[in-house]
Amino acid sequence: MKDKLICNPDIWLCHNCNDCSAYCPRGAKPGEVLAAARNYSFQYYAWPKFLGKALANKKSLPWLFAVPAAIFLFLIFLGYGKTGAEPGKIVFSKFLPVLYIDAVFIPTALFAIIAFALGLKRFLTDMNGGTMPPVGAMVKSLK
Repeated sequence: MKDKLICNPDIWLCHNCNDCSAYCPRGAKPGEVLAAARNYSFQYYAWPKFLGKALANKKSLPWLFAVPAAIFLFLIFLGYGKTGAEPGKIVFSKFLPVLYIDAVFIPTALFAIIAFALGLKRFLTDMNGGTMPPVGAMVKSLK
């Protein structure tokens, strides 16, 4: 039952506006139920798994901000000892050279694209009953 629920695309139709929760005669809070199903779906389809669990847990939010901030601070002071800024005209490329920005951005962007593609592939495979739908069929459905 759980596997059928998380691979169902209908859980993404709810925007948690709470209209159904306000009028539900049993007080079941359907919006909260679907939000929990979406949260579990993020954890299930995320790649790597530890990122899915980190996104679902409020306690790991500081770490999700601290690690990239520490990487940038490390790169700022790498080899400088200071920021490289001199009095006078402000040149932003002296504060953080483009090479350092690209050294962080390109691998991060590639990682995000690969993680998204793998999660989407797993979701589409589960949604289609264990087989990956043909790309041509997906393109036709977008028209």
